[in-house]
Amino acid sequence: MIADGLYNLLLTTPSIAAIVKDRIYPVQAPEGASYPRLLYWQTSAEFEESLDEEAVEPERASWQIDCQARTYDEVKRLASLVRALFRAHKGSLGTSGKTCQYTKVTNETDVPLSPPDAGGAALYQTSLDIEIVYDPDQNC
Repeated sequence: MIADGLYNLLLTTPSIAAIVKDRIYPVQAPEGASYPRLLYWQTSAEFEESLDEEAVEPERASWQIDCQARTYDEVKRLASLVRALFRAHKGSLGTSGKTCQYTKVTNETDVPLSPPDAGGAALYQTSLDIEIVYDPDQNC
């Protein structure tokens, strides 16, 4: 599954793991989960059909990765590392054994999640849209 590979790639990238540790969650974080953290989920998938039964057409999946942190500087630093990882990435997705033709970042958006509270603490999010192109026969 792509989700497993995505998780493994994020978890095994030292610069990202140094910031989020293992706080990488599908769809939503558990209640009370610490920051900074990453959330990921599939937003769409495209399947190519070929008239030639022998031809294997690549498939595409779009994923959103949300970087969340308590400061704007920290969320932008984390987003920069995730963006660098997925900019024209080819090959393995972490230790999952999945291989992709390439990945690319298609969009980045800042999303204010909460205004500062009385103590000055706020929550910031930068969302990255990632496209993954893969060979369906490789179970990516």
